[in-house]
Amino acid sequence: MELNEKDIALIDEYILGNLEENDKESFEKRLSQDKEFYNLYLAQCAVIESINRSSISDLRSKMNSWHDEIEKKPKNKTLHFKWIYYSAAASVLIALFFMSQYFFFNSSTKIFEENFSPYQDIITVRGSDPNSLQEAMEAYNHENYTLAVQKFESIIQEDEENTIALFYNAVSYLAVKNTQNAIPLFEKIINKENRFNIISKWYLGLCYVLNNDVAKAKKVFEDLASRNSSYSQKAQVILNDL
Repeated sequence: MELNEKDIALIDEYILGNLEENDKESFEKRLSQDKEFYNLYLAQCAVIESINRSSISDLRSKMNSWHDEIEKKPKNKTLHFKWIYYSAAASVLIALFFMSQYFFFNSSTKIFEENFSPYQDIITVRGSDPNSLQEAMEAYNHENYTLAVQKFESIIQEDEENTIALFYNAVSYLAVKNTQNAIPLFEKIINKENRFNIISKWYLGLCYVLNNDVAKAKKVFEDLASRNSSYSQKAQVILNDL
């Protein structure tokens, strides 16, 4: 498949949060199924992050330069130039704010990409008769998360307390970056004791990272870091990056 400027423009619109919900779902579906497009997405995130860093530095240098020039002006012209300086400074600060938000979005995406991986299949038993759960897991194992979600949702409609279906459904949603549907499922699992309690907290924290919700992400990872589990050290690493 040939990737072109339209793909890059689409990726930029997604990063900026400008896509409509339907377009966003289509984008995330393609992201989960098209490896070449996914690699382009990561590359574009890296490019934008680099541009943001250099742009912020240049803007700060320019502001300092303006200030030095104003101080050298005669006193009768200082007021006029200071008005220009403060007006320009306000514009620069606004630009810095949006750039910092944009940069943080990219950093959050990077943290998520480095720490997310779909949970392994611990359910399917080879050679057993197929059933609805195994069909859902088959789609999950083939990374067809859209189909997996449909099958898990059917199971949950019949049994709302099916922890296995709830968990793998939540992971499927998160795999396509649909945190809106993933979060309530992980929260439901966490609220009751089961084998997926700790890993669900890990994934919930990643949901908040992807949503740029630092306060909630820190709260989850601080809890994980304080526990004696295989995720304690990983949680601390993420806390250091937030």
